[in-house]
Amino acid sequence: MQHIPRTRRSRSVAAFTVLTLILLHTPADLSSAAARAGMTARHTSAADAAPAPPPVTQPARRAAAPAALPATPPAAATTASANLYVYAAPSLYYVASGGTFSYLVYVGNGGPDEAEDAFVTGLLPPSISVVSVSNAHGACNATANNDGSTGLDCALGNIPAYQSRTVTVTATPTGNQYAAISAGFGVGSATPDAAAYNNAASATMRVAALPLPTPTPASGDNPLIAFVVGSAEIHAVGADGTDRVNLTNNPVDEEVFEWSPDGTKIAFVRYDNQTGEDNIFVMDADGSNQTQLTGVAGDHFYAPAWSPDGTRIAFSRYVSADGENVIGVMEADGSGVSSLTGGANAYDDEPRWSPDGAKIAFTRYDFSAGACNVYVMDADGTDLLDLTDDTSYNFAPEWSPDGTRISFVSDRDGNAEIYLMNSDGTQPVNLTQSLDWDYPPRWSPDGAKLAFYRSTSGGSGVYVVGADGTGLVHVGNDIEQNTEPDWSPDGTRLAFATSRNGVGAVNLINADGTGRVELVTCQYRCGGPRWQRTPPPD
Repeated sequence: MQHIPRTRRSRSVAAFTVLTLILLHTPADLSSAAARAGMTARHTSAADAAPAPPPVTQPARRAAAPAALPATPPAAATTASANLYVYAAPSLYYVASGGTFSYLVYVGNGGPDEAEDAFVTGLLPPSISVVSVSNAHGACNATANNDGSTGLDCALGNIPAYQSRTVTVTATPTGNQYAAISAGFGVGSATPDAAAYNNAASATMRVAALPLPTPTPASGDNPLIAFVVGSAEIHAVGADGTDRVNLTNNPVDEEVFEWSPDGTKIAFVRYDNQTGEDNIFVMDADGSNQTQLTGVAGDHFYAPAWSPDGTRIAFSRYVSADGENVIGVMEADGSGVSSLTGGANAYDDEPRWSPDGAKIAFTRYDFSAGACNVYVMDADGTDLLDLTDDTSYNFAPEWSPDGTRISFVSDRDGNAEIYLMNSDGTQPVNLTQSLDWDYPPRWSPDGAKLAFYRSTSGGSGVYVVGADGTGLVHVGNDIEQNTEPDWSPDGTRLAFATSRNGVGAVNLINADGTGRVELVTCQYRCGGPRWQRTPPPD
């Protein structure tokens, strides 16, 4: 069974601005000129070197080369070659300023011959303080530079063909929240390298967000708006721009969230950097009581969707045991996990409950047919029906508030456009009739309108259109990237994400396009804003 990996952060997010690091190789205390032949850059010079700190580890360096050649030169031999490569990654991608993490540096030899007198060097920026270096294969020395950076030089001995070595650099970051900090590493040896293009690598970690105050409890006049910062943490802010809070405040990545129907809880997906698994968690509206609901080794749970009565959560799940991606359901406390689909050589995603909780619509990509269609089934998994039954891509189903119609996106006319159909799949209608690309709509609370975003050659803009296809309104310019609109509970305003000049923001605007307000900004991206559902009156 083929598995379609998720793109992170959705995990399509551009990289943070990173420090440009020049990988410097030759330390001043070379013990073998041949070991670093051809490398002219150094970690330090006589002009900029600060007093060196004690070595991180202090085994003796390699012995000096003999003073004279043997009287009889050795017989000529075939020139050996090794294919060294380096890969580096931080143990945690988000670390609180002053916290501790490790750079894991892997050095391999792709052969065909042994790499003699191999070494790895590194340059850490001033915002990284080295705590220790672990290297089981030889000496490591750290050199402090006047600009605050730190140079590393670690001997790795001889690396046989097709084997590897690992060096662990434990460090602490300093800097502002969301800052991206990179370190550079390079490898070499006395053996000629036939593929030197892969002898350098960089690794980036980010400074985690600082804790923010607990928000004021929501009211009907000032509901919270939750959103994702970058692709890492879920924040919330009052609709009046006050009481911003980092709800998850965790060094791992969180995204893809949904408010419970009564507005008291949020279900969300947390990606574990260590295990590589996605799991569904739930928390209170103020970020407290974070509870893991799913957890099967090797499996991925995402796309949580609350049932209308808030008692159950549907989800999409990649089942590692058989390679399938299925729709499942569980109780709101994580009990009673079950699969509703499976065995179809397909990838099932995007579950959506009908307003009465009796049915679930979802997207299925059929590997055999090479097509994606919208399906519906009873909430227990029975009575499965292909609603769109087309050879094109049909996805992102959303029920109308009265449950009689379903909106979806289709490229059946050559580009992505918004369609409507009856809940049984009959009478599909192209709602937007656009030559551009239109993306998933959100129904207004009264079912009279839909908001969506349109991608054009100049950018992305938010639009509102009547459920009958009339009254199209452009509620934002296309010069910047305006995406992911969501209706306020009373249907009078829209929240949407904006990105311009590398800065993200959440904006509010009236449904007629007037009264635009920038509610909050983020470093790079404020994604997927969603209004808190106001608890129903007693």
